[in-house]
Amino acid sequence: MEKNTIGNRIEILIEKLGLNKGEFAKKADISQSLISNIISGNNGPSRATVNLICNTYHVNKTWLRTGEGEMFDNEYKSEALNQTFYIQGDEMLTQEEAIFMGSYRQLTSQNRIVIRATVDSMIKTQKQGEEDFGEQEKLSV
Repeated sequence: MEKNTIGNRIEILIEKLGLNKGEFAKKADISQSLISNIISGNNGPSRATVNLICNTYHVNKTWLRTGEGEMFDNEYKSEALNQTFYIQGDEMLTQEEAIFMGSYRQLTSQNRIVIRATVDSMIKTQKQGEEDFGEQEKLSV
């Protein structure tokens, strides 16, 4: 494969994000076979495919199309790189969740304990509220 192709840049992007082709395709709502065909040079991406990739991963469209400029949009550069560290099974966390996790990682271990206890308490309260709401719904029927 020629080095300066859109397929090569997608391959570089996938590697930079720490994903495999399947994970990359799934998050962008693109078929894995299409991504493989673009990378191998069998197909070129449609405008819609380019937009999906750029919007999902905050990629600079000029870089993806031509190789010129920065890989990531400047305002999302750090978030796009950081969010790949927060893949949970088949799901990637949202940008908001990734930013929260990045902040959490900066806390001392003692502050992390406080945050976990607070979140556990909030979840317990939320679940209790949902149970109470369910009971109220049953009574009103």
